[in-house]
Amino acid sequence: MIRHPRFSIVIPVLDRRIEVCRAIDSCLAQEFDAFEVIVVNDGSQDGTGEAVAGYSDPRIRLIEHETNRGMWHARISGVRVARGEWVIFLDSDDELLAGCLTRIHREIALDDRSVDRFGFQYQYDTGQVSPMPPEPIIGYAEWLRWIDRSPMTDALWVIRHSCFTLRPLPVHFEPDLSYGLEFARHFRTLMVPAIVALVHTDCPVRLSHLAPGNDPAVVKRKAEDRAAEWRYVLAEHGEALRSLAPRQYERVVRGAALSNLLAGNRFSAVRSSLAALRFRPASLSAWITMLLVIAGPRITLLFNRLRARLRRRHEGGALCPVRRNLSQSRPDKEKFGANERIRA
Repeated sequence: MIRHPRFSIVIPVLDRRIEVCRAIDSCLAQEFDAFEVIVVNDGSQDGTGEAVAGYSDPRIRLIEHETNRGMWHARISGVRVARGEWVIFLDSDDELLAGCLTRIHREIALDDRSVDRFGFQYQYDTGQVSPMPPEPIIGYAEWLRWIDRSPMTDALWVIRHSCFTLRPLPVHFEPDLSYGLEFARHFRTLMVPAIVALVHTDCPVRLSHLAPGNDPAVVKRKAEDRAAEWRYVLAEHGEALRSLAPRQYERVVRGAALSNLLAGNRFSAVRSSLAALRFRPASLSAWITMLLVIAGPRITLLFNRLRARLRRRHEGGALCPVRRNLSQSRPDKEKFGANERIRA
């Protein structure tokens, strides 16, 4: 066990016994070995915990949640026990490419004191590559402009551990949007145009594939959680979003309307949907949101399930698990080799 690793790789996992072993294997295959892997088993029922416990490498640490708490709570558990100077969040169905940690270590050595987070590119098994923002160094204004223009701001984030002490991850809601805004307001990020990780889209329980459940209590709890985040975002970042990210602002207001509707707050839902229409009267999405609020939660749930099904179909296609070697200086010209490190 490394007492003071350079990196702590935090992997939340739920019912992905095979996929998480693939992710762990990709970490153990790295030439740079000053790291630990913290797997947070978030209430899995498929033998995931046993599969992870079967690894004998002392760099692998397993944290068990007796019940499912959600991805962000799993990340919080991982960060709390992390010993590394830098924290890397890796999804359980993704994997690091060969040379990943070596490349990250080299980039940090060049800009260790000027930024607190690094963002590296993903390669998707569909052939897509995560985009880069126009400005390499991102502060609050640059982040707002980027999330307004780009449909995807996905990256392999490498975050200085001390940032979580200064700005802890919130525990009262899932901070999908809010934490990115909070982080950008207090810290600087350097985006590096280098592909270091591979995203697999074939897992049947990807968050983007999941439609809302049928349990009314679960639907309401998740809607309340989401509505709480939208309220926080609008209270803390609303004016900045209106000014620098107007399209994102409209999405937040529309999200607040639908979340409040599913949470049973019909008055708040109507008020938010009217606010979206006042802000952008010509927006088709704003009018659809208003119609859904009028139609009620049952129609909204059906609409969300249809949207999830269409998204799942859109992300489908030929899957090509590949691995890229980052030891060369021109990663965009390197060839991929077959990945044979999948552990069943």
